Amino acid sequence: MKYGIITPTFIEHFCFIEKYLESFDKYVTDKENVKIIFTISKDELNAFNKIVKKYRKIDYDIILFEDLLKKYNINYSSEELLAKYGKFTFQTMKKFYSMLESDCEKFLVLDSESMWIRKTSMVQLFEDFFKSPFISIS
Repeated sequence: MKYGIITPTFIEHFCFIEKYLESFDKYVTDKENVKIIFTISKDELNAFNKIVKKYRKIDYDIILFEDLLKKYNINYSSEELLAKYGKFTFQTMKKFYSMLESDCEKFLVLDSESMWIRKTSMVQLFEDFFKSPFISIS
């Protein structure tokens, strides 16, 4: 897959995932060309699967953060990393390691609170952005 949307999340934000996926399904016109990559903790998998299972038309992967830590020989638990480095650095680690794990060539990182609000070609957004990259925050 060429394009991926990385969305690290955690159980307290699972309430946003339904709208996130519902809006992606409704408004993204080329969803077959974009993979969503969710990064969660292993103990959250069952709860997360209950939310995402009904979105069969959406190509998504679920990456378990503990598996990434093990793969990259990081000998800390998620809880230890969060306590040691704080939530912003912790979330950044989830994003970067998810990028390394994915087979996508280019990424957009979105928070789980994100939503699409009108018809959107994600492929066009990716192509336009990489012609003239910039960083945007809110």
